[in-house]
Amino acid sequence: MMAWQDTCVPCSIAEVEVSSSNDIEVAEDPADDDYGDVTVEGPVLPADNRNEATINKGGRPKKRKPPKPFEVGNNVKRLSADRAVDNDDIETDAPSYNKYKRVDGEMCSLARRPSQDDTPGGLRPKTRPPTLLESLSGAPSTAVVTEDRVFNSIIFLDAVSAFSNAHSDVSPGCRVLMRMPVSQERKFGMGYWEAIRCERCGFTRPRQKMYEEGERIPGHTRGPLPGKKNAQLALGLTKVPVGAASVHTLFCSVELSLPTKSSLHNLSTGMAGPLISVAEQALADNRSTLRTVMQLRGDQVEDGKPVAVAAAADGVFNNPCYKGYHQKSTQVALPVRESETAKKMIIGFGFANKFAAVGAASAYPKSAPIGNAEEWLGGKVAQQMFNSSPLLLKALVTDGCGQIFRGFQSATHNLQPGFIIEQQDCTVHTSRRQRACVFKAKFSSQLLTGKVGFNGKVTEETRKAFCTVLSKAIASRCSGELNGARYAHPTDDFKYHTAVWAAKYNILDCYSGNHTKCFYVSFVCRCTPVDLVHIPKYLPRKQYLLLTAEDRVELLEVVLDAKLSDDRITRQRYLRSTNCVEAMHRCMHKSLPKYLLFKKLAEMRAFSAVHSSSPLRPVPTK
Repeated sequence: MMAWQDTCVPCSIAEVEVSSSNDIEVAEDPADDDYGDVTVEGPVLPADNRNEATINKGGRPKKRKPPKPFEVGNNVKRLSADRAVDNDDIETDAPSYNKYKRVDGEMCSLARRPSQDDTPGGLRPKTRPPTLLESLSGAPSTAVVTEDRVFNSIIFLDAVSAFSNAHSDVSPGCRVLMRMPVSQERKFGMGYWEAIRCERCGFTRPRQKMYEEGERIPGHTRGPLPGKKNAQLALGLTKVPVGAASVHTLFCSVELSLPTKSSLHNLSTGMAGPLISVAEQALADNRSTLRTVMQLRGDQVEDGKPVAVAAAADGVFNNPCYKGYHQKSTQVALPVRESETAKKMIIGFGFANKFAAVGAASAYPKSAPIGNAEEWLGGKVAQQMFNSSPLLLKALVTDGCGQIFRGFQSATHNLQPGFIIEQQDCTVHTSRRQRACVFKAKFSSQLLTGKVGFNGKVTEETRKAFCTVLSKAIASRCSGELNGARYAHPTDDFKYHTAVWAAKYNILDCYSGNHTKCFYVSFVCRCTPVDLVHIPKYLPRKQYLLLTAEDRVELLEVVLDAKLSDDRITRQRYLRSTNCVEAMHRCMHKSLPKYLLFKKLAEMRAFSAVHSSSPLRPVPTK
């Protein structure tokens, strides 16, 4: 008998029941659901019915491979233990499967919120393949410089002659084939540094400048000499209202045969409609991307139904000049950018033209004042965002203008009755208004001069200098307290309000030199009561404030409450601003025309500016 034949089924003594009678009891089959509670009845028998698949020839059990653990990101199906009841009152297992799919890496990074969920959806992102434009932009190592370069002819001929002489010495039997590799090119303003290479033997000369150098700028002694063309161009730009980007575009197309003015105008007019359609489709793609991001974060997203998001909006007019004589505004643009992701994608855009053609989508009533165009555009943009890849604004960040909010709220009420938009304040604009409150406040002469018991008259220059420094210090301190409280309590609004309230009433004590509570309630000042050598460099005259009772009331009720009151704290609890929208104002000022000749082209230029300045390419949702 082999050694393995004496092996018995492992069983404890408590599980063995030996019968003293001659009758053999037949054990009943256990129920289907009681496999885990089965006990062995009768004597222990040898394990003759061995499993050949789990035992080696030598009698040793096989080493089983460990089960493959569940890896996040695999295409798996999860089985749930749901039960279904048939007509015969018999419970049967009715498994349900949840399908998982891998998402794009860029989409997953958009949905990631570091303070709450680092991996939304619990899926491992996959790498995104390069797009067509990205694959074309990556030039191979054999690419050569394009033919639209402008070189100095004498310097270029000298470089070719020097290359020919050096090539004949190194490779006398090679038939030279000169090329300028793009990898060796260096741009210096309107000039270039180029290298020449032989395609057959690979001989390459070091790159050298292909432009003529000018005189050094007066007062500068170090650095390379400026290009002569750069200096001439800089002088010409001071005489004409043309930007550097426009000049660069003209230089790139200098060797193209331009059409006549009439054909160019007809071409631009014909391209107005398709270009606006492309821009509107790009906005719809951004909204679709945002819907996918919100779905990864756990929001319920259904096809054809809107998703609530937060966004920022601000209008821009075509009269940016605030000093001197200027014409009245005739055109208004309203870009809307989302505030849910770090990319701040453009999800809506509206344009109003007071001199547009009759029946045009951007035609604004000529009898209506142009100052009310933001409310009109707010309703149009809300309708635009609801049509394709629908979105609704649950929170709108503005610079304090109520017209934009009223336009969005009115249109949203018609589209989705009962849906309310939360109006939020821009933290940057709130700080600006708080700084203005410092100049309007009435301070005592003792506080303005820093002299105890002084009751004399204070000059306007002294007051202005004092308020300038104090306004910057208070605005910076209040913003720091808000940021620290929100960082400490990212999801608890009650603790956030309590922390800001405690820090607010400690600011005046801190500025007076009393640091008893700073270490415990302040997120900016970490001084302790024993820090007697602390110098407040951020305060006027780098000294602590000599506050009177009236000054404390004025600073608390007029200045600090302008940013840290209860309602202001609530409207700034997400620390959002309109900076991303205002960054587009300069681009819009360049595109919006200042004269009345444009009717169709004005809207095209506005949409073109938005499409070209969009910070994010539409992310594929496959």
